[in-house]
Amino acid sequence: MSQKIGTLRLALTFAGCFLGAGYVSGQELWQYFGAFGARGLLGLVLAVALLGGTGVLLLRLSARTGIETMDALIVRADIPWLRTVVGMLTAALLFGVVCIMAAGIGALGEQMLGLPVWLGAAIACVLIAAAAYFGLGGMVSVFTVAVPCMIVAALVIAGIRLHRTGLTAAAFAAGDTNPMLGNWATSAVNYAAYNFFATVGILAPLTRHLKKPGTAVWGTVLGCVLLLAVALGVLAALAVSPESVGAQLPMLDLACRLGTAGVVYAVLLFLGMFGTSVSSLVAVLTYAGQKSARLAGHRTALLLVLTAAAFAGSLFGFGDLIGTVYPVYGYLGMAAMLLVAEHAVHARRAGNHCAATGD
Repeated sequence: MSQKIGTLRLALTFAGCFLGAGYVSGQELWQYFGAFGARGLLGLVLAVALLGGTGVLLLRLSARTGIETMDALIVRADIPWLRTVVGMLTAALLFGVVCIMAAGIGALGEQMLGLPVWLGAAIACVLIAAAAYFGLGGMVSVFTVAVPCMIVAALVIAGIRLHRTGLTAAAFAAGDTNPMLGNWATSAVNYAAYNFFATVGILAPLTRHLKKPGTAVWGTVLGCVLLLAVALGVLAALAVSPESVGAQLPMLDLACRLGTAGVVYAVLLFLGMFGTSVSSLVAVLTYAGQKSARLAGHRTALLLVLTAAAFAGSLFGFGDLIGTVYPVYGYLGMAAMLLVAEHAVHARRAGNHCAATGD
Protein backbone atom coordinates (compact mmCIF):
# COMPACT_ATOMS: atom_id res chain seq x y z
CA MET A 1 0.00 0.00 0.00
CA SER A 2 1.83 3.09 -1.27
CA GLN A 3 -0.46 5.76 0.20
CA LYS A 4 0.21 6.66 3.82
CA ILE A 5 -2.67 6.43 6.30
CA GLY A 6 -3.65 9.67 8.02
CA THR A 7 -5.86 10.28 11.05
CA LEU A 8 -9.18 10.13 9.21
CA ARG A 9 -8.37 6.99 7.22
CA LEU A 10 -7.14 5.23 10.38
CA ALA A 11 -10.30 6.31 12.23
CA LEU A 12 -12.51 4.94 9.47
CA THR A 13 -10.53 1.70 9.30
CA PHE A 14 -10.55 1.32 13.11
CA ALA A 15 -14.31 1.92 13.28
CA GLY A 16 -14.86 -0.31 10.26
CA CYS A 17 -13.27 -3.24 12.10
CA PHE A 18 -16.27 -3.27 14.47
CA LEU A 19 -19.13 -1.97 12.31
CA GLY A 20 -20.15 -5.40 11.14
CA ALA A 21 -23.50 -7.15 10.98
CA GLY A 22 -23.87 -7.55 14.72
CA TYR A 23 -23.07 -3.89 15.39
CA VAL A 24 -25.20 -2.05 12.85
CA SER A 25 -27.98 -4.67 12.89
CA GLY A 26 -28.47 -3.90 16.57
CA GLN A 27 -28.38 -7.56 17.59
CA GLU A 28 -24.90 -7.50 19.07
CA LEU A 29 -25.31 -4.09 20.71
CA TRP A 30 -28.60 -5.01 22.32
CA GLN A 31 -27.32 -8.32 23.72
CA TYR A 32 -24.15 -6.79 25.13
CA PHE A 33 -25.52 -3.42 26.30
CA GLY A 34 -29.21 -2.67 25.64
CA ALA A 35 -30.50 -5.66 27.58
CA PHE A 36 -28.87 -4.26 30.74
CA GLY A 37 -30.89 -1.05 30.61
CA ALA A 38 -29.33 2.24 31.70
CA ARG A 39 -26.30 0.44 33.14
CA GLY A 40 -25.70 -0.99 29.70
CA LEU A 41 -24.91 2.54 28.50
CA LEU A 42 -22.15 2.70 31.11
CA GLY A 43 -20.97 -0.63 29.79
CA LEU A 44 -20.88 0.78 26.26
CA VAL A 45 -18.65 3.66 27.34
CA LEU A 46 -16.40 1.24 29.23
CA ALA A 47 -16.14 -1.11 26.23
CA VAL A 48 -15.30 1.68 23.75
CA ALA A 49 -12.72 3.12 26.17
CA LEU A 50 -11.10 -0.32 26.47
CA LEU A 51 -11.07 -0.74 22.71
CA GLY A 52 -9.49 2.68 22.24
CA GLY A 53 -6.87 2.18 24.92
CA THR A 54 -5.86 -1.28 23.78
CA GLY A 55 -5.92 -0.16 20.15
CA VAL A 56 -3.40 2.61 20.80
CA LEU A 57 -1.35 0.23 22.97
CA LEU A 58 -1.27 -2.32 20.17
CA LEU A 59 -0.26 0.16 17.45
CA ARG A 60 2.50 1.64 19.61
CA LEU A 61 3.76 -1.81 20.59
CA SER A 62 3.95 -2.83 16.94
CA ALA A 63 5.77 0.40 16.07
CA ARG A 64 8.22 0.04 18.96
CA THR A 65 9.07 -3.62 18.35
CA GLY A 66 8.51 -3.90 14.60
CA ILE A 67 6.34 -6.98 15.22
CA GLU A 68 3.24 -7.35 13.04
CA THR A 69 2.28 -11.01 13.57
CA MET A 70 -0.67 -11.71 15.88
CA ASP A 71 0.94 -14.44 17.97
CA ALA A 72 4.24 -12.62 18.65
CA LEU A 73 2.41 -9.45 19.73
CA ILE A 74 0.23 -11.36 22.20
CA VAL A 75 2.91 -13.75 23.52
CA ARG A 76 6.13 -11.84 24.28
CA ALA A 77 8.24 -14.86 25.28
CA ASP A 78 9.60 -16.96 22.45
CA ILE A 79 7.51 -20.04 23.21
CA PRO A 80 6.76 -21.53 19.78
CA TRP A 81 3.93 -23.85 20.77
CA LEU A 82 2.10 -21.14 22.73
CA ARG A 83 2.49 -18.62 19.93
CA THR A 84 1.20 -21.21 17.50
CA VAL A 85 -1.88 -21.87 19.66
CA VAL A 86 -2.62 -18.15 20.03
CA GLY A 87 -2.10 -17.50 16.34
CA MET A 88 -4.36 -20.37 15.34
CA LEU A 89 -7.08 -19.30 17.79
CA THR A 90 -6.98 -15.75 16.48
CA ALA A 91 -7.02 -16.86 12.87
CA ALA A 92 -9.90 -19.24 13.65
CA LEU A 93 -11.89 -16.37 15.18
CA LEU A 94 -11.26 -14.18 12.14
CA PHE A 95 -12.32 -16.99 9.86
CA GLY A 96 -15.41 -17.50 12.01
CA VAL A 97 -16.24 -13.83 11.50
CA VAL A 98 -16.07 -14.33 7.73
CA CYS A 99 -18.52 -17.24 8.03
CA ILE A 100 -20.86 -15.19 10.25
CA MET A 101 -20.87 -12.21 7.90
CA ALA A 102 -21.47 -14.39 4.85
CA ALA A 103 -24.39 -16.00 6.69
CA GLY A 104 -25.68 -12.55 7.61
CA ILE A 105 -25.60 -11.39 3.99
CA GLY A 106 -27.45 -14.58 3.05
CA ALA A 107 -30.14 -13.80 5.64
CA LEU A 108 -30.30 -10.22 4.39
CA GLY A 109 -30.78 -11.37 0.80
CA GLU A 110 -33.59 -13.68 1.87
CA GLN A 111 -35.42 -10.97 3.82
CA MET A 112 -35.07 -8.18 1.26
CA LEU A 113 -34.90 -10.00 -2.10
CA GLY A 114 -36.40 -13.42 -1.43
CA LEU A 115 -33.17 -15.18 -2.42
CA PRO A 116 -32.35 -18.58 -0.92
CA VAL A 117 -30.01 -18.08 2.01
CA TRP A 118 -27.36 -20.31 0.45
CA LEU A 119 -27.38 -18.31 -2.78
CA GLY A 120 -26.99 -14.99 -0.99
CA ALA A 121 -24.12 -16.42 1.05
CA ALA A 122 -22.45 -17.79 -2.10
CA ILE A 123 -22.64 -14.41 -3.85
CA ALA A 124 -21.27 -12.76 -0.72
CA CYS A 125 -18.30 -15.13 -0.58
CA VAL A 126 -17.39 -14.39 -4.20
CA LEU A 127 -17.47 -10.61 -3.58
CA ILE A 128 -15.52 -10.95 -0.32
CA ALA A 129 -12.82 -13.01 -2.05
CA ALA A 130 -12.52 -10.47 -4.87
CA ALA A 131 -12.02 -7.59 -2.41
CA ALA A 132 -9.59 -9.60 -0.26
CA TYR A 133 -7.52 -10.39 -3.35
CA PHE A 134 -6.38 -6.75 -3.41
CA GLY A 135 -5.01 -7.10 0.11
CA LEU A 136 -4.56 -4.43 2.78
CA GLY A 137 -4.97 -1.49 0.45
CA GLY A 138 -8.27 -2.90 -0.74
CA MET A 139 -9.45 -3.25 2.86
CA VAL A 140 -8.70 0.37 3.72
CA SER A 141 -10.38 1.54 0.51
CA VAL A 142 -13.53 -0.42 1.39
CA PHE A 143 -13.71 1.17 4.83
CA THR A 144 -12.95 4.67 3.56
CA VAL A 145 -16.08 4.54 1.41
CA ALA A 146 -18.35 2.31 3.49
CA VAL A 147 -17.88 3.62 7.03
CA PRO A 148 -19.16 7.18 6.44
CA CYS A 149 -22.22 5.72 4.70
CA MET A 150 -22.91 3.36 7.58
CA ILE A 151 -22.55 6.07 10.20
CA VAL A 152 -24.84 8.51 8.41
CA ALA A 153 -27.51 5.91 7.63
CA ALA A 154 -27.58 4.53 11.17
CA LEU A 155 -27.90 7.97 12.73
CA VAL A 156 -30.54 9.15 10.24
CA ILE A 157 -32.75 6.09 10.76
CA ALA A 158 -32.35 6.30 14.55
CA GLY A 159 -33.13 10.01 14.40
CA ILE A 160 -36.33 9.43 12.41
CA ARG A 161 -37.54 6.85 14.91
CA LEU A 162 -36.73 9.00 17.94
CA HIS A 163 -38.36 12.05 16.35
CA ARG A 164 -41.59 10.11 15.93
CA THR A 165 -41.66 8.48 19.37
CA GLY A 166 -39.54 10.62 21.66
CA LEU A 167 -37.13 9.23 24.25
CA THR A 168 -37.45 9.00 28.02
CA ALA A 169 -35.29 7.45 30.72
CA ALA A 170 -38.00 4.83 31.24
CA ALA A 171 -37.27 3.42 27.78
CA PHE A 172 -33.92 2.11 28.98
CA ALA A 173 -35.35 -0.69 31.09
CA ALA A 174 -33.38 -3.87 31.61
CA GLY A 175 -34.60 -6.98 29.81
CA ASP A 176 -33.59 -10.60 29.28
CA THR A 177 -29.82 -11.01 29.24
CA ASN A 178 -27.43 -13.67 27.96
CA PRO A 179 -26.24 -15.74 30.97
CA MET A 180 -22.86 -16.19 29.28
CA LEU A 181 -22.23 -12.43 29.59
CA GLY A 182 -22.87 -12.01 33.33
CA ASN A 183 -23.60 -8.43 34.43
CA TRP A 184 -23.23 -5.15 32.53
CA ALA A 185 -19.54 -4.76 33.47
CA THR A 186 -18.40 -8.26 32.51
CA SER A 187 -20.46 -7.98 29.34
CA ALA A 188 -18.63 -4.76 28.43
CA VAL A 189 -15.23 -6.31 29.07
CA ASN A 190 -16.21 -9.43 27.13
CA TYR A 191 -17.30 -7.28 24.19
CA ALA A 192 -14.05 -5.29 24.15
CA ALA A 193 -11.96 -8.43 24.61
CA TYR A 194 -13.35 -10.47 21.73
CA ASN A 195 -13.23 -7.46 19.41
CA PHE A 196 -9.63 -6.79 20.45
CA PHE A 197 -8.73 -10.43 19.87
CA ALA A 198 -10.26 -10.24 16.40
CA THR A 199 -8.49 -7.02 15.38
CA VAL A 200 -4.90 -7.64 16.48
CA GLY A 201 -4.06 -9.08 13.07
CA ILE A 202 -6.01 -6.35 11.27
CA LEU A 203 -4.55 -3.27 12.97
CA ALA A 204 -0.92 -4.28 13.57
CA PRO A 205 0.09 -4.33 9.86
CA LEU A 206 -1.16 -0.74 9.53
CA THR A 207 1.55 0.62 11.83
CA ARG A 208 4.27 1.03 9.20
CA HIS A 209 1.82 2.79 6.89
CA LEU A 210 0.86 5.58 9.33
CA LYS A 211 1.90 9.12 8.37
CA LYS A 212 3.34 9.94 11.80
CA PRO A 213 3.42 8.51 15.35
CA GLY A 214 0.60 10.75 16.57
CA THR A 215 -1.73 9.30 13.96
CA ALA A 216 -2.14 6.15 16.07
CA VAL A 217 -3.61 8.10 18.99
CA TRP A 218 -5.81 10.61 17.19
CA GLY A 219 -7.01 8.14 14.57
CA THR A 220 -8.04 5.67 17.28
CA VAL A 221 -9.75 8.36 19.37
CA LEU A 222 -11.74 9.58 16.37
CA GLY A 223 -12.64 6.00 15.51
CA CYS A 224 -13.96 5.50 19.06
CA VAL A 225 -16.09 8.65 18.79
CA LEU A 226 -17.63 7.29 15.59
CA LEU A 227 -18.31 3.91 17.21
CA LEU A 228 -19.91 5.53 20.26
CA ALA A 229 -22.12 7.80 18.16
CA VAL A 230 -23.48 4.93 16.07
CA ALA A 231 -24.00 2.68 19.11
CA LEU A 232 -25.89 5.32 21.08
CA GLY A 233 -28.15 6.03 18.10
CA VAL A 234 -28.90 2.34 17.56
CA LEU A 235 -29.56 1.62 21.25
CA ALA A 236 -31.78 4.68 21.68
CA ALA A 237 -33.86 3.74 18.64
CA LEU A 238 -34.28 0.13 19.78
CA ALA A 239 -35.10 1.21 23.34
CA VAL A 240 -38.31 2.79 22.04
CA SER A 241 -38.99 -0.07 19.59
CA PRO A 242 -39.53 -3.23 21.69
CA GLU A 243 -41.37 -4.84 18.78
CA SER A 244 -38.11 -4.90 16.79
CA VAL A 245 -35.73 -6.09 19.52
CA GLY A 246 -36.67 -9.74 19.09
CA ALA A 247 -35.98 -9.78 15.34
CA GLN A 248 -32.84 -11.44 13.96
CA LEU A 249 -31.80 -8.09 12.48
CA PRO A 250 -33.49 -5.58 14.85
CA MET A 251 -32.49 -2.34 13.14
CA LEU A 252 -33.46 -3.67 9.72
CA ASP A 253 -36.85 -4.66 11.13
CA LEU A 254 -37.22 -1.15 12.56
CA ALA A 255 -36.10 0.50 9.33
CA CYS A 256 -38.59 -1.54 7.29
CA ARG A 257 -41.38 -0.34 9.59
CA LEU A 258 -40.40 3.21 8.64
CA GLY A 259 -40.97 2.56 4.94
CA THR A 260 -38.29 3.12 2.32
CA ALA A 261 -35.70 3.46 5.09
CA GLY A 262 -35.61 -0.35 5.07
CA VAL A 263 -33.87 -0.36 1.70
CA VAL A 264 -31.31 2.18 2.94
CA TYR A 265 -30.58 0.13 6.02
CA ALA A 266 -30.32 -3.06 4.01
CA VAL A 267 -27.55 -1.41 2.01
CA LEU A 268 -25.98 -0.27 5.28
CA LEU A 269 -25.99 -3.79 6.67
CA PHE A 270 -24.48 -5.19 3.50
CA LEU A 271 -21.64 -2.67 3.64
CA GLY A 272 -21.02 -3.41 7.31
CA MET A 273 -20.94 -7.16 6.86
CA PHE A 274 -18.90 -6.92 3.68
CA GLY A 275 -16.26 -4.60 5.17
CA THR A 276 -15.81 -6.71 8.30
CA SER A 277 -15.54 -9.95 6.35
CA VAL A 278 -12.97 -8.50 3.94
CA SER A 279 -10.77 -7.19 6.77
CA SER A 280 -10.98 -10.52 8.61
CA LEU A 281 -10.15 -12.59 5.53
CA VAL A 282 -7.20 -10.32 4.67
CA ALA A 283 -5.87 -10.78 8.22
CA VAL A 284 -6.07 -14.57 7.93
CA LEU A 285 -4.27 -14.50 4.58
CA THR A 286 -1.59 -12.17 5.96
CA TYR A 287 -1.00 -14.39 9.00
CA ALA A 288 -0.79 -17.55 6.90
CA GLY A 289 1.70 -15.88 4.57
CA GLN A 290 3.83 -14.74 7.48
CA LYS A 291 3.98 -18.24 8.91
CA SER A 292 4.52 -20.23 5.72
CA ALA A 293 6.53 -19.23 2.68
CA ARG A 294 4.76 -21.97 0.75
CA LEU A 295 1.34 -20.52 1.54
CA ALA A 296 2.60 -17.03 0.76
CA GLY A 297 3.58 -18.27 -2.69
CA HIS A 298 0.13 -19.74 -3.28
CA ARG A 299 -1.95 -16.88 -1.90
CA THR A 300 -4.62 -17.09 -4.59
CA ALA A 301 -5.13 -20.82 -4.09
CA LEU A 302 -5.33 -20.31 -0.31
CA LEU A 303 -7.88 -17.55 -0.84
CA LEU A 304 -10.07 -19.85 -2.91
CA VAL A 305 -9.89 -22.64 -0.32
CA LEU A 306 -10.77 -20.27 2.52
CA THR A 307 -13.64 -18.81 0.51
CA ALA A 308 -15.12 -22.25 -0.15
CA ALA A 309 -14.75 -23.17 3.53
CA ALA A 310 -16.38 -19.87 4.60
CA PHE A 311 -19.36 -20.64 2.38
CA ALA A 312 -19.72 -24.06 3.98
CA GLY A 313 -19.49 -22.54 7.45
CA SER A 314 -22.09 -19.90 6.64
CA LEU A 315 -24.68 -22.64 6.09
CA PHE A 316 -24.89 -23.16 9.87
CA GLY A 317 -26.90 -19.93 10.04
CA PHE A 318 -26.33 -16.36 11.18
CA GLY A 319 -28.10 -16.61 14.53
CA ASP A 320 -26.49 -19.86 15.66
CA LEU A 321 -23.02 -18.70 14.68
CA ILE A 322 -23.11 -15.26 16.30
CA GLY A 323 -24.72 -16.62 19.46
CA THR A 324 -21.87 -18.99 20.27
CA VAL A 325 -18.64 -17.71 18.73
CA TYR A 326 -18.44 -14.20 20.20
CA PRO A 327 -18.99 -14.84 23.94
CA VAL A 328 -16.51 -17.73 24.01
CA TYR A 329 -13.83 -15.69 22.30
CA GLY A 330 -14.58 -12.79 24.61
CA TYR A 331 -13.22 -14.72 27.57
CA LEU A 332 -10.21 -15.88 25.55
CA GLY A 333 -9.71 -12.27 24.47
CA MET A 334 -9.41 -11.09 28.07
CA ALA A 335 -6.22 -13.13 28.40
CA ALA A 336 -4.97 -11.72 25.09
CA MET A 337 -5.51 -8.14 26.30
CA LEU A 338 -3.53 -8.78 29.47
CA LEU A 339 -0.68 -10.43 27.55
CA VAL A 340 -0.42 -7.53 25.08
CA ALA A 341 -0.41 -5.05 27.98
CA GLU A 342 2.42 -7.01 29.64
CA HIS A 343 4.33 -7.05 26.35
CA ALA A 344 3.88 -3.28 25.95
CA VAL A 345 5.13 -2.58 29.48
CA HIS A 346 8.18 -4.78 28.92
CA ALA A 347 8.95 -3.15 25.55
CA ARG A 348 8.69 0.32 27.05
CA ARG A 349 11.00 -0.56 29.95
CA ALA A 350 13.50 -2.07 27.53
CA GLY A 351 13.37 1.08 25.43
CA ASN A 352 13.88 3.33 28.44
CA HIS A 353 16.82 1.20 29.58
CA CYS A 354 18.49 1.45 26.19
CA ALA A 355 17.98 5.23 26.17
CA ALA A 356 19.48 5.55 29.65
CA THR A 357 22.55 3.43 28.87
CA GLY A 358 23.03 4.76 25.35
CA ASP A 359 22.79 1.27 23.81
